[in-house]
Amino acid sequence: MKYKYSADLAQKEYEYTLRDSREGVDLTAQEASVLAGLLKDGLSRGLSIAQILTEHTEIKQCEKTIYTYIEDGILKAFNVSAMDLRKQVSRKRRMSEKDKVKYKKRKDRKYLIGRTYTDFEDYMKDHPDAHAVEMDTVYNDVTNGPFIQTFFFRSYKLLIALYHEEKTAAAMAHGVAVLKDILGEELFLHECEVLLTDRGSEFVSADTYEKLGTHIFYCDPMASWQKPFVENSHHYVRYFFQKEKNMRAIGLTGQQPLNLAISHILSSTRESLDGKRPVDIVKFLSPLLWERMKKFGLKEIPYSDLNLSPTLFIKK
Repeated sequence: MKYKYSADLAQKEYEYTLRDSREGVDLTAQEASVLAGLLKDGLSRGLSIAQILTEHTEIKQCEKTIYTYIEDGILKAFNVSAMDLRKQVSRKRRMSEKDKVKYKKRKDRKYLIGRTYTDFEDYMKDHPDAHAVEMDTVYNDVTNGPFIQTFFFRSYKLLIALYHEEKTAAAMAHGVAVLKDILGEELFLHECEVLLTDRGSEFVSADTYEKLGTHIFYCDPMASWQKPFVENSHHYVRYFFQKEKNMRAIGLTGQQPLNLAISHILSSTRESLDGKRPVDIVKFLSPLLWERMKKFGLKEIPYSDLNLSPTLFIKK
């Protein structure tokens, strides 16, 4: 595949935006631990907060903020509290899950500006002939993968998928670049004028997507119904790769077996298409698109060979 991106294009941490003081502060748990350690050291020696801040210029919070943290119990998990500021501890205290909730960095949501689902609806009203593609991911093991990046071309009922070893913003952005490489620039700009996806952390690199020539929009939180076609297509993907199963053990070891599964999905008839197959629709409406799909590795499967189960990957 020709298209490559540096990992630092989209590997930044995107932080969680907190709406009120009950949900937390602009600190990670690690940052809170370091801050508490510096404060404990000084307080145990009778120093004031102001004196500690003078000595430790690496502390970015002001004196007022530090007092607020202590009085609100923000640093209590690390034995720094208003009631026991000078107390020495002989061992580390393990944070409870309740304590951990407080320590989350604020997330930058600027990528959503002009790209919400309402913006998507407005764009489609203003551009009724625009072709939209829904994008999502399928996986079982969030730590070890593998991960499937799915694309559903609304205009043709066409599902294609890309194999990934990691579910990062960089990997998903690279996937769209690969899609552009598969289609060619002209066809990509026409067929993928609009991308619609969810707000998962793997899809936040909006600027990277749009540099490729597409317009990306994001569904509302907890609103999978706003991208119904790709969500429904996952039902077919699960015929092969059931939830809670080891997808690699089933046979998903790379792009080739994934293409085989997608080929069988596209070659199966649909009641919603009056008994036709998705492959019939795309071949009729866009022969060029299907030619590009064939070059990528998809193929038409005759009914006699159709298999929509994990046994597809059993070598005969």
